[in-house]
Amino acid sequence: MVLLAVAILVAPFAIYLGLDEPSQANVGECMAGQSVNDLRTVECTDPAATWRVLDRLDDKTETDYDNGACGAHPDTAASFYQDGRRFRKGFILCLGAVKE
Repeated sequence: MVLLAVAILVAPFAIYLGLDEPSQANVGECMAGQSVNDLRTVECTDPAATWRVLDRLDDKTETDYDNGACGAHPDTAASFYQDGRRFRKGFILCLGAVKE
């Protein structure tokens, strides 16, 4: 019964923090996934690794994203934008291919 209570209390925090979600990604880390819904951070040695984070641009709006914020990184093959939470600006990830 105690374990169930702990799981119920801890689960929302683990989901909210989303330790493998794009919100936790930093420059140099690798990511796997081909859509917004399945993008997640992984070890660069993971065979699923598809992307390397070339840059993380914090405090950005969707307008910044639409205006080519990753233009300074010519190796950018894809980008990701996430809105901020609770009236905060979001962030943009500039993603390049994982190089062997």
